Amino acid sequence: MVVDSKQYIIETAYGLFLQRGFKAVTMQDILGATNLSKGAFYHHFKSKEEVFEAAVRMFFAGGISRNFSEFPHTSFKEFLEAELTFVHERREYLIAYSKEKNQPLSSNYFSVMFEAARLLPEFKRDLHAFRERELKAWTNIIKKARATGEINSDMSNLQIARLFIYVNKGLGMQLILDNNQGEVHKELKVMWMAIYNGLKNTNN
Repeated sequence: MVVDSKQYIIETAYGLFLQRGFKAVTMQDILGATNLSKGAFYHHFKSKEEVFEAAVRMFFAGGISRNFSEFPHTSFKEFLEAELTFVHERREYLIAYSKEKNQPLSSNYFSVMFEAARLLPEFKRDLHAFRERELKAWTNIIKKARATGEINSDMSNLQIARLFIYVNKGLGMQLILDNNQGEVHKELKVMWMAIYNGLKNTNN
């Protein structure tokens, strides 16, 4: 337990934050749920805010951050397929983890993330930086696809990039609200490929 105590605290606190939200959870709640002594607990974390940030970074930032330089850049379609695979694997991990801990993935996932962006300035900055990297990666591959004739559209590269990104985020949120997150990958693939084929068809 000593070796894994920090991880154990983070995972336990994550469940509480997901169920009740940041404000409703107290340090005593976390202590009670972990069954650790105060000494063992405070060895790792001095405040609820510290635990919250650690949980957010493990389960939220880790779920969205990726290195776009490792994605294929020979074609836009290959880039899309790589992103679909990443999104699918991360969502499957979150769903499996939630089931294992008996904490169904729900709209609370987004509530906690919004709380984190409001309460943790550094985390908010990190999210903004990721969004900038994400948008740049999409815009660059779309620019290349347009230059090679793979796609053609009256929309700007930035507009096309935002369309793909927002479809992903909006669909994920809607299906979680509908308690149908298992269909996210299937629905996202259908929608993204329809948009992609529409962009290709404008060449004809």
